[in-house]
Amino acid sequence: MIPRLTLLTVASAALAVLLLILFQTYFSDILPLASGEATQSTWRFQGAYALTILMYLATAVAFMSALGLIALIATRYLPKRPRNSG
Repeated sequence: MIPRLTLLTVASAALAVLLLILFQTYFSDILPLASGEATQSTWRFQGAYALTILMYLATAVAFMSALGLIALIATRYLPKRPRNSG
């Protein structure tokens, strides 16, 4: 279980970084809608939106799997506390 969760964490973090680099390279000139500038081409705006969603999802998966990995390691390797009988 730990190797699979580690692979999921590393792969999703790497995907998030790759998507961030891709976004910064090809869609860095996309402006927010409230900027008052001229309207950008629709396909570029939608592509940047889809890429942003994928980037946030990959980051969330990496964060949640890292938390699961920490919890799994903590419950497995930390010493157990003795229970009070009384």
